This record gives sequence, structure tokens and C-alpha cells, in this order.
Amino acid sequence: MAGDASASTRKVSNRMKNQDSSSFTLPFEFQSSCRLYNTVCSSSSTTDVIQQERRTTTTSSEEYQTLHLQKKKWLVVGDGDLSYCASIASDLARQNIQLTATVLENKERHQLVYERSRENTQKILMATGTDNQTNENFVTTLPTLPTTSTFNHSVQFGIDATQLITAFPSTTFHRIIFNFPHWRGKTNAKRNRQLVSDFLQSARQVLASSSSSSSSPLPSQQQQQEGEICIALCQGQGGFPSDTLTAWRQSWLVPAYASEHGLLLHKLESYDPLYTQSSHRGVDRPWKKSGNNQLYTFRLPTGSKIDKTLQLSCRHELRIMLHPDKLQRSCVSHDDIVKGDAVLQLAQPFVPDGIDLEVAARQLLIPEERNEDHVPLAVFLMNYSGSSLPLKRQQADEIRDRLETAVKEQWHLDVAKGGRLVSRLYPRQLLPTLIKEYNC
Repeated sequence: MAGDASASTRKVSNRMKNQDSSSFTLPFEFQSSCRLYNTVCSSSSTTDVIQQERRTTTTSSEEYQTLHLQKKKWLVVGDGDLSYCASIASDLARQNIQLTATVLENKERHQLVYERSRENTQKILMATGTDNQTNENFVTTLPTLPTTSTFNHSVQFGIDATQLITAFPSTTFHRIIFNFPHWRGKTNAKRNRQLVSDFLQSARQVLASSSSSSSSPLPSQQQQQEGEICIALCQGQGGFPSDTLTAWRQSWLVPAYASEHGLLLHKLESYDPLYTQSSHRGVDRPWKKSGNNQLYTFRLPTGSKIDKTLQLSCRHELRIMLHPDKLQRSCVSHDDIVKGDAVLQLAQPFVPDGIDLEVAARQLLIPEERNEDHVPLAVFLMNYSGSSLPLKRQQADEIRDRLETAVKEQWHLDVAKGGRLVSRLYPRQLLPTLIKEYNC
């Protein structure tokens, strides 16, 4: 799924401007604004990720410790001069979490470019025990201060975030973090989209899940143990929330790429980094992030529904020709089609659990003259949403095709302008705006 994710919006009313029509709209309930989980980081002595989790959790101290003990291995990719990992290493050690810090540059290049390369590397390694590996791109651990952790942090150089399975063929991680990914050079949406897409595909291959865990958690603990992929982005880059389709199409479309790789957007938070941002486009230079930064958290599907404001949708028009003679021979009545739930009932066998299908809007279009070429049309705006499964455009289009076929074969009615591909993915929260456009 590359390039612009635009889809032409077809307006029923404009196409039928010269026809007399009687219309009605199916009641539709929707949360129109995207809820952000705001976190306030007030203490500079506590690292941003650990602090955000403490402020957003409502569990007891014992449950909080259990949560972090389950997330035993963290992987950070593309960490600039390693300042982020250096800022969280000690806190993770106290939580019994092993940190693997990685950068794309080899060791010599990294130390040449970044002034604090050696200093930050030492901070990470001194947070926990020792390690005897001697690979030239793997920094050996230095003598450390006493710690309660049973793990050793590590720093690895020359790690491509888009080829993680190559670097970690037999290791999985409970949290994989990529802070502010950016293609080297000036802003290029196409290349940044490709970078994010390749990273998500790569990270999924080394992401821990409950099925791969050696422990057997209780059902209530299963969700806590699922692996997470976290991406920090500047405002507007990720695409959520978007007020218009234009704003969504101009973003990096991150949730859409995640869905294509079998991942669901599980949580969206404001993000206030407390570490020093000194890596700008591959050089040792500070940079400031304007607006509200965001932290996207993705997970593999677990069967649990995600918030509607985080879901992705795609849509299409179903246009059923209501020829009077054919309706008399059909197994479904005129009123069942235009006023009832007959369309949804017909589509139900084709829609898997985890994908929600709804009739977002409908119209009955009656032409001025009735003859063989002009018959009433029942037009439905069909909307598919990924509620507990990642929605993919191809999957939605297969449902569309089967639904149109069922109208012809089971109802013995014709479909006008059938066979048109469903729209590209877009945030479900934009659906009320699209309904208004159809009713204009």
C-alpha cells in the first residue's frame, strides 16, 4: 500500500440532481472526536516512558509491578545518539526489564558523528550486569553499580530497523520502540511512509505474544502480556486524529500500514519526551518538535475490541435496482430493502467476527420516468470497520463482491455500477463527515 491513500468520494445527490427523489437516512451513532490519553510528565528525574505508564495506569502497586515483570524485554531502534536509552536504562533495570538499544550506524561511525556516543553507551551498560559478547558491532558491558535486575542491558550498532529478524532470529521482545522515525534528508512523505511500513512489518516478526511466552498467564493477564510496538511521531505525521480526509491523506498513514501488516492501533497518547533530542537527520544536532507529539501503540489482535476512535474503515456504494417486475419474483420485499435490515442480513455470512459492517446512510432515488432504462434505486453507503481485527482493503472488497453477487443470485435483482473497488482505509471518526457530503 504505497503512495497517496486517496479515494474519490462519489456524491449520490450530485449524480441524481435532475431526478425527483425521496430520501431517508438510517440513524447513525458515532463518536466524532478522537480521544487522546493525555499524560503529564512533571518530574525530570523520572524517564518519560516509565512515568507515562505510571500516570495512565489505575492499577494497584502490586498489579503495576506484575505488568512490568511481564514486559521483560524492550528493544529500541534508531536511537540517535542513544540518549533516550541512556535516560530509561536505570528505571528499566529496577523494573527487571532488559533493554536492547540499537542504532543504524556502525560503532566507528556512531562515535565519530555523536559527541555523547561513548558516554550514553556507558550509561546504558552500567545500569545492569555484565556481558561477554565481543562482536565488533556489539559493545561489551562495563563494570556496573549494584542492581536488583537479573538482566543485562546491551547496545548494538549496525542494526537496520527494517530487517530486525536478521539481527534477532531467535529473540522476541515485549516492547519495540522507534522514536520519531524519519528518512534522512528533507521531508519526503513517500519515503517516510515506506520507512514506517517496513519497520512495522519487521517489528512484527520479532514481537512477543502470549502464545510464545513460556508462562501461562490467567485470562485477565493475557492482554498485559501481549507485545507492543510503539512509534513516537510529531503532530500530523501519523494521521490520527484527522478532521478531514485531506489531512489524513497528507499524513504518513501509519495506522493504515499497521493494519496491512496485521496490527491494530491499541492506544494513542500525547507524548512529552524528556530526553535530549540531539539527532537530526543523521547528524549530531538538536531539534525541536512543535505541536503535540503522539505515541502510537500497536498490538497483534487478541479478540478484544478497540475504541471506535482508533478504528479504520473503508466504504462503498451498493446500488440495488428496484425493478417492479423483478421485485414481484424476489424473495425480499421493497420495504425490507429500503427501510429494513435486509441488506445487512444478506451480508452477514460474509463478514468475519472482528469486522463491523454498517449501513452508514441510504437513499431511495426515484426517476421522473419509469421505463426499462429508468427504475428506482436503493443506494446504501456500506462502511466496514476493523473493531478487533485489522481491516484490509482487499478483504473488504471481497465482502463487497460477495454481497453484490448475493443480491443478484439470491434476490434476483440487478446491481447498478457494481464491481467498483472499495475506498482506501480512513479513520472511522471521519464517517459522519462523509455522510454529510453524501447528503449535500
